[in-house]
Amino acid sequence: MDKDSSIHPRRGLGNLVRPHLETFQRVGTEGRRHGDVGGVTLPVLFKRVADATDLPIVVYNVPGRTGSNIEAKTSLALAEIPNIVAVKEASGNAAQILDILKDRPEHFSVLSGDDEMTLGLMSAGADGVISVVSNATPRAMARMCEAALAGDFGEARKLFF
Repeated sequence: MDKDSSIHPRRGLGNLVRPHLETFQRVGTEGRRHGDVGGVTLPVLFKRVADATDLPIVVYNVPGRTGSNIEAKTSLALAEIPNIVAVKEASGNAAQILDILKDRPEHFSVLSGDDEMTLGLMSAGADGVISVVSNATPRAMARMCEAALAGDFGEARKLFF
């Protein structure tokens, strides 16, 4: 699929997703697994979207909202697509997230999607958080993440609690 130069940068997502909307809907309703969904696997579907843009893509794994979990092996397959740069991991499954952290390519960021797991995940190598609580307390969450990224887990722990 060629990159569509006519896609407006602010309205481009709809143009990118619309051709694949039916498949995305099947993934969300029928496809409670991440194998073959209507003849298209999740990595193939994401590759089609990634090929249509030069923009960096963050995959959101939020099973509590979608009813479908992206397994570690699928996240790692997606990480091989050059402009898929990160995953927001909100599965709540520490073992799954640790598998991604252990085997991810160097360029691929793992971001906590569960505020309560952020400190633990960052201590295991996660790169930050896409946070809900930071809407209410942005400075506190930013300071905690900065401390963790600097390796100062004593300070990060104080700020976390």
